[in-house]
Amino acid sequence: MNLIQLISRNKFLEQLYPKGILSEVRIGQLSLDVGGRCSLNIHIRQKPAIDVKKWGAWNVDFNRVVIKLLGSRTKDVFASDWSQIDYHNLVVVNENGVIYLKQQAELWEVKIALEGLVFQECSVYLDDEDDPHN
Repeated sequence: MNLIQLISRNKFLEQLYPKGILSEVRIGQLSLDVGGRCSLNIHIRQKPAIDVKKWGAWNVDFNRVVIKLLGSRTKDVFASDWSQIDYHNLVVVNENGVIYLKQQAELWEVKIALEGLVFQECSVYLDDEDDPHN
């Protein structure tokens, strides 16, 4: 399922990634708050479909986009060996009004269940790790 379609206030994201997020992502930050709220930062190494002047040029000024989201009515969170988390496929399921996000590799796993996601902003950075996807 296309994560962007499940995010409220997603017009800018639809312009950045009109075909959806096709690359592996990294959940770079997950913060929990009272009342079932959470914040979630998703790091993407997929080149945006449009140029954003203030970001500069892809692979010169930036090669990562961070989508910052607020979650509501968080139901469940599970994280195993958070320090090992890296880029991987994000499984997205929308079932009975609950959004399930899951990433799993041999050494780590993250699962989140919540009822809503709201786009807040994007930021960018240049990561100089040896990345064959650049």
